[in-house]
Amino acid sequence: MTPFGVVLSLFLVLFTGYLLKRRGILHPSDAGVMNRLILDVTLPAFVFHALYRQRVTADMVHAAWLFAVLQVLVMALLWMPARLLRLPRPVVGTLLLTAVYGNTGFLGYPVIQTVFGKVEGAMAAAVVYDQLSVAMSVYTVGVAVAMHFGSRYESNWRELVHFFKTPTFLVLVVTLLVNALGMPIPAFLTHAAQLVAGATVPLVLLSLGLMLEPA
Repeated sequence: MTPFGVVLSLFLVLFTGYLLKRRGILHPSDAGVMNRLILDVTLPAFVFHALYRQRVTADMVHAAWLFAVLQVLVMALLWMPARLLRLPRPVVGTLLLTAVYGNTGFLGYPVIQTVFGKVEGAMAAAVVYDQLSVAMSVYTVGVAVAMHFGSRYESNWRELVHFFKTPTFLVLVVTLLVNALGMPIPAFLTHAAQLVAGATVPLVLLSLGLMLEPA
């Protein structure tokens, strides 16, 4: 399939979600339920399926951490001119967060799976990058920035450590441990995880379609 065909197929599923909303079959509020299902069920299965018996190299981890450091540096570089311009605190916070973070999970996984799904280690690299670089940074640095520049000035450490209790991160750690120890997983469990993981990309695209609004 050509790159154009790949992008077209993704947008077709996304647009299907929008049409289902327009027809009244699904409602915008359903996106919240779908997102919860993705984050708590299908995405952890997706992470397990992408990483199980895959070789996670030191280069993958180093690249993820390097990009996480670069994110903080970009924030610092943006903060200095924003301070000189005396921009309102909420504007500064919004600028820092939107300039650095992208939806590498919901938007990145479908593209990587469709374009590079047959390349060995591609999804494993994508998961490592997304979880250790973007997701971890969003739930820690991103939350801290939002609290500092938003209407809430007090620190809430429970929110800062929330990422480390998410099902996706816990599955990531367990899967890496299973791989390192060479522990076998029964075939029926891996197949079940594969089936559940397969629902991630369609659900993500349909959910995004439900959130679309005409200009």
